[in-house]
Amino acid sequence: MRGGIEALLYVEETFQKLAKKLKYSALDAFDSWELCLGDSALDHWENINNAGDDPADRTESKFNGIVFKFYLRYSSSEARDIVYSYLGSKECIKLKETEVLDHQNRMETLMRYANRLNGVAPEPAASSKLKIIFESFHPTHVMNYKLTGTKLTAATKLDDIIDFMKLQKHNQEMKASQFKRKKGENDENRNSSNKKLKLSRKEANGKPSYGKPHLAKKCNQEGHEMCSKHNFTHTRDHCFDNPHGSRYRGGGSGGRGTTAIKDAATKEAEEDTSMEDAAIKAVAPVAMGTNPITMVIGTTMVTTTTLTTTTLTTTTLTIRTTTTVTTATTAIGTIITPETEKETII
Repeated sequence: MRGGIEALLYVEETFQKLAKKLKYSALDAFDSWELCLGDSALDHWENINNAGDDPADRTESKFNGIVFKFYLRYSSSEARDIVYSYLGSKECIKLKETEVLDHQNRMETLMRYANRLNGVAPEPAASSKLKIIFESFHPTHVMNYKLTGTKLTAATKLDDIIDFMKLQKHNQEMKASQFKRKKGENDENRNSSNKKLKLSRKEANGKPSYGKPHLAKKCNQEGHEMCSKHNFTHTRDHCFDNPHGSRYRGGGSGGRGTTAIKDAATKEAEEDTSMEDAAIKAVAPVAMGTNPITMVIGTTMVTTTTLTTTTLTTTTLTIRTTTTVTTATTAIGTIITPETEKETII
């Protein structure tokens, strides 16, 4: 028989209900029972059925006795003890997705089946059965029940326990639903933020792709589009990094203004050179004799036998003699002393 002892108990229990409803006699029970068995189970039944064909032997008590022996073909003599031990183990703890009533019905069915099997220990009392069902629910729910201060007693009703466990499951499902909804919102926000971050990085890495529309557009009062790369401080046409703009300066790695700084430094150097040239060429020469002198003006070295006088205000003039010469006094002060390799700062 497929399903083992549990299937046999289910079939036999259903048969007994139908027999009672149809008001079967004991004789009818023997004949009809054999129709419920498969080939292998029927062979086992015929081997233990010693009622014979005499109607006097086919009584209700005789039928129930043979059925009990039939159970032993599919179970041991300690089957009841084994089933109750199983019902009290962690393997029978209710799963989260299982409905409370389904779990209750399953536990009560197994207990009813176990009571019809042979066993060493006596059948548990009603209070013991109630405790087995109570402790088979989720440990958190069991703990919540105990925290209410309610204790299991002989007066405790199973319906009260079932109502409490239904409420616990409802609260659990509500929390799970809220968690999933919140997680879904967080995932959606995270995906949206990631998309924005990817787009903003395209703008941040190097130059923006001029010629293509900016992600964020902003126009001034004249209707000109502002430059998003430099926080909308000028129009795109006036951006130094825009190769299509009127003020494009190469857009080096230094960013906006790098070229302008270099141009300013070059212009300043050119102005310094022109001022140094003016310091020499401005006024009439002063005779210095036949001995030449070497002048270092800024970074330029000049050798001459004459020196011009002028008012030097922004340039430091260093004059170094290359030979011994007489003292020369000019309008700009004493510049040569009768010593070799003498520097005079003017």
